[in-house]
Amino acid sequence: MMKRWCGVRRGWFPQHRPLLPRTTTTTTTTTQQQHLLEVWSRSGGKRSRESLKPGVQRRMVHAAADAASQEKGEGMNAIGVFRSCFACRNGCPRQGSLVPSSMGLVKLEGSHKHFEAPAGHSLSGLEGFSHVWLLWAFHNYKSKKDRSPRVKPPRLGGQSLGVFACRSPKRPNKIGMSACRIERIDEENGTLLVSGHDLLDGTPILDLKPYIPQYDSFPDAKVPDWVNQPKSLNRAGVAASSVAVDFDDDVLKDLESLSLGSTLFRDAESMRETIRGVLAADPRSRTSKKHETQDYGFKLDNVYVSCSFRQNTENELSVVVTEVAPLQEST
Repeated sequence: MMKRWCGVRRGWFPQHRPLLPRTTTTTTTTTQQQHLLEVWSRSGGKRSRESLKPGVQRRMVHAAADAASQEKGEGMNAIGVFRSCFACRNGCPRQGSLVPSSMGLVKLEGSHKHFEAPAGHSLSGLEGFSHVWLLWAFHNYKSKKDRSPRVKPPRLGGQSLGVFACRSPKRPNKIGMSACRIERIDEENGTLLVSGHDLLDGTPILDLKPYIPQYDSFPDAKVPDWVNQPKSLNRAGVAASSVAVDFDDDVLKDLESLSLGSTLFRDAESMRETIRGVLAADPRSRTSKKHETQDYGFKLDNVYVSCSFRQNTENELSVVVTEVAPLQEST
């Protein structure tokens, strides 16, 4: 490991690089944190932090903050897991409100260190609300370029903006939030059935908060123009018309039987509406939208959906669902 030497009033100490990744989930102070705190205490208050080099200042601030957090027991732990109809990123909507019929189940842990009673008791009183905020972690997002402060949202057609000006998963802390409709609460089993979500199966749930319109809704709020742009761009980067979704006759028949084995959808109609909502929002990547014709597929609960996107010379986009098959036969 490379070392660089810089002096303080009472001697020399090594400045180590690279830094160890910061974490708030550890329960003990790391060796590096102890070292940095010793450096600060070694000055005996005779040397201000401002007189130290910027790199040392940052490390000392981080170490002190982490140490204080650990002393207070402020670690972050998942309170449960999310069972979603979306098994992978393919087909999962970018925002839950785009597919109101999507279904998912919050399963709280049987026992949690913060609860003396069963975790299901924490849901008491939530039945009086129609919607709930889910705070969760991007557990399935992996990228080697997370250090850039700018990202390229799908609606901007390749243009970039600051990560804090959008809801991209490429964030310093991989935390997401979704407002969902409450469908059913089961305190005994510690489960919460919701609809209109954008979470993958297995997502760790960090917290639940009731949605309160008086506090959470701002009718006079404004947004940039790009937020109001159409959700789909054609191969030339021009806004395409709404996506027309059609089903083959055989697909509708197969959905009737396959929906009986669904763990989340109550009938074939709700499953069909979810498929329609996913495809109407055009879930393909920006590069995939450049092709005039493209086959596409995604997993939905217990089925695999196959379809084909087509775009004519007038930039009209349509998609036909060609097959739905039991998931175990398609994986």
